[in-house]
Amino acid sequence: MSSIIQNKKVHCAVVIGVDDVQGIGAAVCRRFAQEGLFIYVVGRTESKLQAIVDVIRQQCGHAVTHKLNDRNELEVSKLFQNIKQQDQILDIVIHNIGGKIPSRFLRTRINFFKEMWQSAFISGFLIGQEATKIMSEQMYGSIIFTSTVTSLRNKAVISAFTMGKSALNFYILNLAKNYKSKNIHILHVVIDGTVSDRINKVLIDLSRFVTGNSGLGVGGLTDAIAENYWRLHQQKDHLLVNEIELYLHKLKF
Repeated sequence: MSSIIQNKKVHCAVVIGVDDVQGIGAAVCRRFAQEGLFIYVVGRTESKLQAIVDVIRQQCGHAVTHKLNDRNELEVSKLFQNIKQQDQILDIVIHNIGGKIPSRFLRTRINFFKEMWQSAFISGFLIGQEATKIMSEQMYGSIIFTSTVTSLRNKAVISAFTMGKSALNFYILNLAKNYKSKNIHILHVVIDGTVSDRINKVLIDLSRFVTGNSGLGVGGLTDAIAENYWRLHQQKDHLLVNEIELYLHKLKF
């Protein structure tokens, strides 16, 4: 998918789930801005979004903030309606929602399960619906869903999150099959390992294990992941990857 502006229309990228200047979402925003795309930096906290937009504007491109409850159908719809009204070309959408909170299967209360279901599945479901509407009219585009290894292999200590991500996995597979004929490339990127600075500050031993073995640190890891996202977006139509696992360097598995 070319990021070159055609017919003077603005090509844009929507990155949803940006909450940390050292996180994957922020790194993806910077990487795609470097290629000339107009970036919608989307998340829940305005101050965090603005910090990332400021960096992009100073260093590499153009971006705006968009505060969003990604589980609210009306708010998600309005985000994409705004892009359509601006007559912009939607090159790519990146869904980067986390929420890996510990829970034991038989001890999980229904309210907590609903919360995790909303975070792990409903958000991606709504984003996928709205993004494919615009891309179907364009007859091209990419959607990348960031996920974890829990979407493929169950982990008892995060059971509620695991079930939501597993459901999202199958949803992504169906989207990929249904929209291939419309030249829409839908990807499931599974990241095996802890990347978030916020999590690593709590799990000190894990932080030492991850950053020590990778040799990159959190910032280097997120930049490397963002580079992979850009390359996936650039795949040629005759050979496409729909699911890929990214393992942290030297991480045992």
